[in-house]
Amino acid sequence: NLLAVGGCLIHGTGIPAPRTPCEIRLDWQGREIRAQAEVAWKNAAQNSAGIRFLSIDEPSTASLRAICATLRLQPPTHVPEEEE
Repeated sequence: NLLAVGGCLIHGTGIPAPRTPCEIRLDWQGREIRAQAEVAWKNAAQNSAGIRFLSIDEPSTASLRAICATLRLQPPTHVPEEEE
């Protein structure tokens, strides 16, 4: 899965339509990260969606940067067309 300072990739069923507001909560090795976000795109065929972080507090941003610094870097990928 993908995680970045600006958003993340999620998988599952019942993902709402693009531009739907949501709140993301992540727990990573005892660090809680909370962000106000929105669905950026959705691929119903693969049960996946991109989530864009809109508002994130400073402690969560610092934790997210620390987490991302430890993850393996991957090259940029193509963002799928929006499906509704």
